[in-house]
Amino acid sequence: MPIQMSWDDADHTILLEQFAPLWTIEEYLQVVDEAAARLAQTGHYVHIVLDMTHSRVAPANLLAGARYAEKRLPPNQGLVIFVQPGAIVQAFIDVARRAGFQTTHYLYTARSLDEARALIREKARLLPALHHQGSGSAC
Repeated sequence: MPIQMSWDDADHTILLEQFAPLWTIEEYLQVVDEAAARLAQTGHYVHIVLDMTHSRVAPANLLAGARYAEKRLPPNQGLVIFVQPGAIVQAFIDVARRAGFQTTHYLYTARSLDEARALIREKARLLPALHHQGSGSAC
């Protein structure tokens, strides 16, 4: 599969998505669905790191993929960090920020996986308290 997904830590707080040089929007949508299922199984924030170090091109309909992800991912999605997004993906991130996508509030870019992990350690405390639905107690 052109986009590999795995847990980056034993506590399942970081979900790592590694992109191959070529991938399609359909493959990305499958990854969004799998990520949503994984996040739904946890009671804590899960940060998503999209490692695009080897990605060479972005699909033409990236905006549709972002809209899909915006609706699909659960409220315990934490930070979203793009590692080495190409120029097209970076431009898309800028457009999504201006359009007010909810997921861009905690969206960052990094030059390496180590930098992405450092950003998570630094910025995760900025996330609001996560509450269980109906219980009123923080996770």
